[in-house]
Amino acid sequence: MPPSRRSCRRRRCCHCARGHKALRVRRAHAATARSPRPSLLPENEAQVIAILRRCHEARVPVVARGAGTSLSGGALPAANGVVLSLAKFKRILAIDPLTRTAVVQPGVRNLAISDAAAAYGLYYAPDPSSQIACSIGGNVAENAGGVHCLKYGLTVHNVRRVRGVLITGEIVEFGGDALDAPGYDLLALITGSEGLLAVITEITVKLLPKPQLAQVRARGVRRRRAGRRGGRRASSPRASSRRASR
Repeated sequence: MPPSRRSCRRRRCCHCARGHKALRVRRAHAATARSPRPSLLPENEAQVIAILRRCHEARVPVVARGAGTSLSGGALPAANGVVLSLAKFKRILAIDPLTRTAVVQPGVRNLAISDAAAAYGLYYAPDPSSQIACSIGGNVAENAGGVHCLKYGLTVHNVRRVRGVLITGEIVEFGGDALDAPGYDLLALITGSEGLLAVITEITVKLLPKPQLAQVRARGVRRRRAGRRGGRRASSPRASSRRASR
């Protein structure tokens, strides 16, 4: 706790200056951490376009928000901006078992894709350890990883196409339905951009066949006993005293 102003007037020291400086920093941080003006919940892409155009004309910052499970703070709002929640974009538009792809909206939960594709023997591989609650739009915006990324890659390796809206209201698409799209790899640019480049409104993800067998293996490590064959034996106190006498 910094000293009071009365004590500082009587005694000006370095401790008082540091204490009041820390207090000013805390007050400034609290002022910038205020909640934003409005939180908007559009229901379709046309409403997203209208919101972004109006905010662009008024020079108001927009922060897109998914499920809010990110640990990097990607959904933290600006003090003078608006929050654009995509919670109502939760439809699975199409599942193609032949091409092993699914077209979904950004508000669809990660686990819901696997549940919907289970009827075709498919599933969505990336699991950022919060697949019950996290949304696929947030996974693309953060390029989420997880426990499966060593075998199946990150989100960028499991996304075929991304459709989004720029701050000016223009619709853009990155990638394609094919395995590789011509031109620059802009799909990797939009994946992990944390909503700074565009607001994602539609995603085409890659599905994989479900494994025929899944096993859980546990391996323990035996503790090496003292005096075990091949290890050093502890010398007795009597033997050590004999060596000292020699």
